[in-house]
Parts: sequence; C-alpha cells; structure tokens
Amino acid sequence: MTREKLLDPQNIPDPVHQNQYTSLLSTRFLTFFIPSLFGALIFLTPIKNDIGYTLLLATLIEVINGLLSPIVMEFIVLISVLPTLLYPLSLLSKQVRNNDHPIAKILFPEFRWVLVRALGGLIILMVYFDFGPEWISHTNTGGLLLNDVAPVMFGCYLISALLLPLLTHFGLADFTGVMISKLFNKAFNLPGRAAIDALTSWVSASSVGVIMTATQYRNGGYSKREAAIVATNFSIVSITFAYVILKFVHLEAHFITWYACVLACGVVCAMIVSRLPPLRMIDNTLINGELKDPADNGIDYQGSLLHTATEHGMTRAEKAGSLKTMLTDAIYFVIDTTITVIPAMMLFGGLGLSLIEFTNILDVVSVPLVPYLKLLGIPEASAAAAAICSGFIDILMPVIVGSSIESEITRFVIAGVAVNQLVFMNEIAVLMLKAKIGLSITKIAVLWLLRVLISIPFMAFCAHMLF
Repeated sequence: MTREKLLDPQNIPDPVHQNQYTSLLSTRFLTFFIPSLFGALIFLTPIKNDIGYTLLLATLIEVINGLLSPIVMEFIVLISVLPTLLYPLSLLSKQVRNNDHPIAKILFPEFRWVLVRALGGLIILMVYFDFGPEWISHTNTGGLLLNDVAPVMFGCYLISALLLPLLTHFGLADFTGVMISKLFNKAFNLPGRAAIDALTSWVSASSVGVIMTATQYRNGGYSKREAAIVATNFSIVSITFAYVILKFVHLEAHFITWYACVLACGVVCAMIVSRLPPLRMIDNTLINGELKDPADNGIDYQGSLLHTATEHGMTRAEKAGSLKTMLTDAIYFVIDTTITVIPAMMLFGGLGLSLIEFTNILDVVSVPLVPYLKLLGIPEASAAAAAICSGFIDILMPVIVGSSIESEITRFVIAGVAVNQLVFMNEIAVLMLKAKIGLSITKIAVLWLLRVLISIPFMAFCAHMLF
C-alpha cells in the first residue's frame, strides 16, 4: 500500500481504529511520547561502571552530589534555619500571613510544621557549630544525619524535582497505569485508577502517593477500604530515594537487581496484606456512606486497552504546562522539601538515633525477631533485627543503623525491608491518619509488622540467590 493510501483515513474500517491511527500522528501524541521516552531512558537505562551495572539516574545523582559538595552543607544549614527566623513576619503582618504566593505558603505553613522546623533547625545549628548535649551532636546521631545523610538527600531532591516531571507530567505514569489496570484490579481487588496512583507514587514520592489517595477518597473515587489498601501498599518511595537507601549500605553496584527484588516483594506483600485484617475489616464505603460499587473500575475504557492508555497519557501531557512553569515548580519543590523534610529528619531521626546509640531499647525490642532471622540464614541476626525494628521510626533508620554490618546478605535484606515497610512514623503515618481512611496508630503498627514479616523471607531468598 502506498504512503498516500496508508495515511488516508478512509482505509481505516471503523471510527475507533481511525481515532487510534490519527492520534499516533498528532502533536498530542508526540508531546506525550518524546518526553516520556527521555524519562524512561534516564530512569530505567542500565549502564556499566567500575563496580558493575547501575542506572543512568544513579550516575546523575553522583555527579550532582560531587558538584554540590563544596557548598551544600552551608546551603542546607541556611535554608533550613532561615524560615524559622522569618516566621515572626507572618505574626506581625496579616498581608504576609494571608499571601497566596507559593513561597509564602512554604515559609509560613501550619504552626505544627513551624514547630518541627524550629526544633529541627535548632538541632542543625547545634550539630554544625558543635554545641549542646553530646547525644544530639554525636557523630553517630545528629552529626551522621547532617554530615552524611542530608547532603545526599538534597542531591536526590534536586534530581527528582528536575527530572521526575518527565515521568509524571507527560503521561508515562498514566499510560503505564492504564495498561496494568485490569491486572491490578484482579490481583488486588482495587479499581484500575489505583494503578495510575501507584505508578505516580513510584516515580515521585511516597507522600505524594498518600496525598493522591486521600484526594481520590474525598472525591468519591475510592472507598475507605480501597484508599487504605492503596495508601499502605503502594505508596513506595521514589526510585531516586531507593538508590539513596541502597547507597547507605554500600551496595549500589547491585541496584538494578536489588530494586527488581524490592518491586517483586512489594507486589507479594500487597497481595497478602490487602486480604488480611486490619485492611480487610475496614468498611468498603464511600465518603458519603454509600457502599462502593464493585463494578466501578475508575477508568472509562474506550476501544482497545492500548488506545485508552494512550489517550490518558496524551490528556495528561496536555496539562503539563510550560517549561518555565515546571522549572518554577521544581525550585519550589526543592525549597519546600529541604526546609521541611531535613529539619523533620534531624528532629525525629536524631532523637531516634540517640535512643539507639545511648540506650539498649532497640536491642530489647528486637529480641523476638532474632530467631526468625536466624531461621532464614541471615548473618549477624541480632544487629539486623535492631536495624529492621528501627524502621518504624523512619525509613532511613535501618540503613543507617545497619550500614556497619559486614555481611552483604544482611545489608541487602535490611535495605529491601526498609523500602517495603512503607509505613513509618516520621511523615507517612501522619498523612495516613490525617486522611481519615479508617487507619489508627494501632492498625498502622500492625500493618508495618505484617509487611516486615513478609518482606524478610522474600528478600532473604533473593539475597541468598545473589551472594
């Protein structure tokens, strides 16, 4: 068939296929396809380096961290402390307090976040200028967090802010989510829309996933049970942050294999935990009290699955905004995360590490887990148990506590379990409680324990196969 005949819409037998064919030739499709292709190449392309195979993304993080290293510490201290010093302006000026500008909202949030920033900022100053109690500024507590963790996290935030829009803003997450939506529905008894939210969380941040889920629940897209299942099983940390976690246990050379194991483990956990109490016992009702219709899949399938997925991707790409808007949003994101997350990490993480370093509370709490780890052939079981149990405080705690463990098998397992626990008290649990999706502190603790107990044997099997 000649090119002219091939491009003639009359040669396409029905309207559905005609729409499919036309969309492939449109500017809408190219707007969706080209940035998504670049995003997939950056985030998923394996490359070989001196220590093995890694992702192009990981190399970019290393380059950024290297370039920023001379100034990053002073910048973190300044940007973490300055908002607290500026907060009195919002008390003195009603105009400042009610300003809708994004920077104003970042600088003057709810009072509870102001308090967290102030206390975290104080700890940052105590560590940086080396004053105050030793248990705060010690090299294994606040000193470790500020000098070793915070700079790496800042580089991760910067890369995420600049490059993640290639995956989220131009439709790749929506396209992939629709493609796996029917499988998602069968495997987890969730509406197909949940696959899109899960994929968006995977390529952005766990907190983004919880916020999206809460929004869907408020808008009637999920029942209370569905929202709880999505929030506690699919709000995984971004691939960039996952690399940072593995780097802390010095296994970044195995990132591709490890991350594949983590994703597979996450699927297994979700299939099991979503069918057990306490999630099974949560009401399957919408926010208005009505029972959720099981047939409501959340996605309007038109034509083939590929066509529906492409339409969702193109629709999302149309809303991406200009390059200037995305760069501005990226700057706001980096500022917001730096002045909020790093002080919060210094506060909660510093207190947690102080308890671990100067008391034996973690050793006592982790005793019941030791026989389980020994049964699975995990070396240095006592140290591993303590590291894993610390994950209830914050996702970074296990890899910080377990970074000095000699066994690669054990460090591999600890990092994998840390990512798959999903629920931790630092930030995610607060968002889940605030969402009012049927979760309590007790239920969150039970879910954390279930995910840990399921993740350990899976990651142990993978580790024994690899090492």
